[in-house]
Amino acid sequence: MGVLLHQARALLSLGLLLTAAEAAANPPKPVPENVFDTDLRGKPSEPQWKREQRRDLAFQEGKKLIEEESWSKAAQKLREVIDIRSDPRALLWLGFAQEKQGNLLNAKAIYAQALQDARDEKRTQEEEDAKQALAALAPAIPRLDIHLPAGVESSVYVDAALMNLQKGGVEVDPGSHSLTIVSPGRQTFHMRTDVKAGQAVAIEPALLEISPTPLPADLPPVQPVDPGPRGCSCEVPTERGGNLAGWAVAAGVALLWIFRRTRSAGAPR
Repeated sequence: MGVLLHQARALLSLGLLLTAAEAAANPPKPVPENVFDTDLRGKPSEPQWKREQRRDLAFQEGKKLIEEESWSKAAQKLREVIDIRSDPRALLWLGFAQEKQGNLLNAKAIYAQALQDARDEKRTQEEEDAKQALAALAPAIPRLDIHLPAGVESSVYVDAALMNLQKGGVEVDPGSHSLTIVSPGRQTFHMRTDVKAGQAVAIEPALLEISPTPLPADLPPVQPVDPGPRGCSCEVPTERGGNLAGWAVAAGVALLWIFRRTRSAGAPR
């Protein structure tokens, strides 16, 4: 019995040693950094060449939609291209589609990004195209030229967004916009204005000062009345309706005085 127990312990120790050796020889694989490009087994879900192929196809479809003047669909397709891999040329096409939809501020931001990327990648042709696109777009962007009174601190909101007033006013897209100006101690200014491409609207808001709340008028003067039987010194206002409580007290005192005089007159002597 003791021999069997000794053999069992030896086999168990040998099994543990073999398990540890196998684990050391085959360490667990690290988790890939880009989990979105791999499936649950750690294998790439889509090869890079296939992604580029899908990107090229979407790029061609986007340019075809622009030729058909389907600006919204073209912008959506070009965003798919940029989501796969951004590129100055793709950004220029996307900015053009946004410009044609009247989203001039968004087009300006996209052109600026294309210019920066082209400079970083030393792509002179795309850099020059981005400069020309920005220069052609600038005169078409509408402006709200807001002239505030000197020395008045104000917060300016365009379409509920806080704006930083700079020289030349606030750039907006063509269309209808709401303007709100808030200044301490002054009435809030509200207005709505419609602007067209290339238009500059001058606005001089009337920021009227808020008048202080007037203090209540002084109470009407009062005069003393004859003291009652117990020396009451009630006072009654000289104006009618000036103090109802005073009138009620005076009337009560007078009735009490008459009642006591009547009782004293009728009492036996």
